[in-house]
Amino acid sequence: MRLLDLTDVNVGYGHTVVAGPITLTLQSGSALLIAGPNGAGKTTLLRTIVGFQKPISGTIQRFTDRLALVPQSGNRNTDMPMSIQSALQYAHPDYVRPGSLLCKNRVSNDTDRALEIVGLLERRRMQIANCSGGEWQRFLIARALLLNPEILILDEPMSALDQDARRSLIDLLQS
Repeated sequence: MRLLDLTDVNVGYGHTVVAGPITLTLQSGSALLIAGPNGAGKTTLLRTIVGFQKPISGTIQRFTDRLALVPQSGNRNTDMPMSIQSALQYAHPDYVRPGSLLCKNRVSNDTDRALEIVGLLERRRMQIANCSGGEWQRFLIARALLLNPEILILDEPMSALDQDARRSLIDLLQS
């Protein structure tokens, strides 16, 4: 199933193109790696695909609304007085629905499953402020997984991970 089409897409800021023209089709079950030097427009392209900014030219067709972006791990609020588990529950799409026990159970189960997938279930009560860079990156991935995305976009996902966490992420992405 086709999920995304880019046709002659140029991305950048104002009228300054930093990447392009790019033409590609993303099918369900496929993976795409975008590599290049710093400043080559990789993050700008990802932000454009998600819809945070418009392409300078070209067309983007999304055949799904179920996209999730895991940003670069640099930006986080270390003053957030809550646990990893609580922060993840707040991010769950069903969290704000009028409280039925079924929704609460689904939020709790989905949160625990996402934490288990990224290897943070045992650390779920740890405060967000105490997360290492790798733990924070895994939290961001768990948050994206809660959305059950058809397209999962990861911006420099390995940057804060140690070797074991990198291997786990690769295994997760291949499954």
